[in-house]
Amino acid sequence: MSTFEKLRLAAQAVRQVMPEAKVWSSPESREGESLLDAGKFQEAERCFLRVAGELKSRSAIRPPHGHVLVCLATAQFKLNKFRDAWITADAVRELLTGQKQKPSTPLSGALDLLGRMKAEEGELDEALELFTEALETQKAVLPLDVPAIVGRTCHLAGVMQRKGRLDEATSLLEAVLDQADHSLGNVHPATADCLIQLGECETERGRHATARGYLERALRIHQELNGAESETAIRDLHMLAVAAQAAEDLEAAVGYYETALALRERQLGASATGSAEILMKIAGVQTDMGRYGPAMELLQQAVGKLEGVRDPGLSQALERLGEVYAACGRFEDADVSLRKARRLYEQNPNFYAAALEANTRMLARIHAYLPKGEQPSVFKEAEMFQPVSTEEGMPPSFPAAFPDGPDLGSAEPGGGAPEMFPADISGASGGLMAPPPAGSPFGPAPSLAPRIPSGPRLAPESSPIPNPWKNDPVSEEMALPAFTPSSAPAQSGPRKLQGWDQMTFEYVSLSD
Repeated sequence: MSTFEKLRLAAQAVRQVMPEAKVWSSPESREGESLLDAGKFQEAERCFLRVAGELKSRSAIRPPHGHVLVCLATAQFKLNKFRDAWITADAVRELLTGQKQKPSTPLSGALDLLGRMKAEEGELDEALELFTEALETQKAVLPLDVPAIVGRTCHLAGVMQRKGRLDEATSLLEAVLDQADHSLGNVHPATADCLIQLGECETERGRHATARGYLERALRIHQELNGAESETAIRDLHMLAVAAQAAEDLEAAVGYYETALALRERQLGASATGSAEILMKIAGVQTDMGRYGPAMELLQQAVGKLEGVRDPGLSQALERLGEVYAACGRFEDADVSLRKARRLYEQNPNFYAAALEANTRMLARIHAYLPKGEQPSVFKEAEMFQPVSTEEGMPPSFPAAFPDGPDLGSAEPGGGAPEMFPADISGASGGLMAPPPAGSPFGPAPSLAPRIPSGPRLAPESSPIPNPWKNDPVSEEMALPAFTPSSAPAQSGPRKLQGWDQMTFEYVSLSD
């Protein structure tokens, strides 16, 4: 390599670590950027509004206008002010688009932000066009801003992934990963982001070993940059556990989750909610492995943590614990846990209508196994569960309410085993000899014809999840009132991962 070529590459490397936007930033703008990086979005919005007002008062349009407006739009987007964010980002597009305007990082950033808003709305075709334009614009900016190119590529590949174009997304990411390794080295946040996106794509393609290799490398980068106990490292362990579950390597998944839990517990001021989330995930994997005892203990710990902070996720933890209790034959404990979950759901019945319906069916399935005289009041008062007359000494059956379901009256000693609990029942003692299989603990749900209430239905989008704690309902005696389930849509299912900073983790339901 000639001396001139070495000097050219050195100058390029210097320019790449000093992107165009940072050269243009004023002290006030840098203050807003620091607030934005710290997650103080309201303060950042106020700062950028002030800076943008000062720039607007000047007669000439200068390069900082676009950068400040993009930062302002980003803060508004983080605050869920989508209309304001769209107006601001679109103003940047109009300001910096023209025949005499050169491609710039602010223009690329505005297009990328517009694409993210379209992706949030589910308009993937328009998002794909905007992300493609943002990437092409960024590639035309000199000197090259490789981290920005990696970010634009990851967003574009994420939309391709959602549209099922996995091969194209993988090829795009592999190419930009090579560029990042060559320009940024092996340890850089942009490289880690690209590796995570590649891991997600490879997991969906069924190439689990390759996916875990990418995710493990991202974990090592985040551990070196942010520390072994950092939040990014914990999230990487989450993703590795999800990938291991997809590969049906459940032992490895448990190991990743337990490592994440140990790191979470060592954090100063660790969130009880975060620890409970990991405990529930480990319990889900243990249930898949047929280990009901460890799963029960983990869920009990999760319930205890969530009760202490009065978190809305307590209802899900109680529901899962009730299912595990029932799978182990502990029907009285299952009844108590499920009724506590029901009481929390009833704090917002419109939003939790689907969960309430599932809870009602679950209670009905364990009804025949409860001691006589301890039947939950929901079955005595709700019209759909009116019992028919039965012989002396026999628990009631519900042929009218469950025309296609199992005969609940056959649980008395000497009767046949109900289909919903496919376990051995001794004809002499009537006791459960073994818990049901892990894959299908409760069999088919009874066929119900729930009444649909009249009037408008409140959609989940317009009804945010409330904190159901009003009068500490879990610690009270919980006699359940009658409830008629509505036909509101089910709660959201597992989302596809779109990067560690956007990921969510869904709990494994035993009744799936």
